[in-house]
Amino acid sequence: MTRPGGGLLVGFFVGTSLEPFDHAVTRAWRWPAGELARRVDAVGFDVIETHAREARGERAVGALRCERRA
Repeated sequence: MTRPGGGLLVGFFVGTSLEPFDHAVTRAWRWPAGELARRVDAVGFDVIETHAREARGERAVGALRCERRA
């Protein structure tokens, strides 16, 4: 359990809709950043920063830096 004020970093594959895809190890999911942020908020975290990176020939990835609400 993360204490109030504690940090959480969520890395994810970016997509325009929530969709599964085959990854080297297991099934993975592409997430729209806004949808993932809403779910993180619903379980008690504030999203402090959102980052996304898309490079030619690579999967788009993102990260949410979050903080646990009191």
